[in-house]
Amino acid sequence: MGKDPEYTVPVERVPYYAIKIYPVIMGTFGGVKTTKQFEVLTDGGQVIKNLFATGETANKVIYNHVYMSGSSVQFALTSGRIAGEVAAKQL
Repeated sequence: MGKDPEYTVPVERVPYYAIKIYPVIMGTFGGVKTTKQFEVLTDGGQVIKNLFATGETANKVIYNHVYMSGSSVQFALTSGRIAGEVAAKQL
């Protein structure tokens, strides 16, 4: 099919992970306040137990600081992973 052999190598180690990503234009300029572990904070700065905000709902940390092309996807994946790890430790 004319594909470069450098990029058509077999995947031989498990587990495999795959996600569908659909490019869209969106953004939340603000978001809710969170800790570095994405735990949601009250107006008074107290952690709301078992409530996490990730991705666009907690996106205040990157807008106006970086070029935004594709960064929403990266931030959603990264913040979701961090929040998931913290939530799992609290079980």
